[in-house]
Amino acid sequence: MPVILGGFTPTTVTPESRAALDRALIDSDLHVNNILTVRSQVVAGTNYEFEVDGSSASHNDATRFVVKVFDQPWTNRTVLTSLIAVPRTQ
Repeated sequence: MPVILGGFTPTTVTPESRAALDRALIDSDLHVNNILTVRSQVVAGTNYEFEVDGSSASHNDATRFVVKVFDQPWTNRTVLTSLIAVPRTQ
């Protein structure tokens, strides 16, 4: 799989990426049932973009979400940078 310089690269779910997602969602009402895709971007840490199946009381009937997380393990910093509900297609 070619690396896209400066961009996001598709990757597999690792224990590290799953842990970053869990830490980022600790104060969220999103419950993740399944991780569908994950992409990563190396910066001064790692940006992750997850597409997940899940449920959230604050997002009504949505069942699919795009979750963006910044993780910098050497500073113990993990931040939920974006949580977007993907509308259901009719």
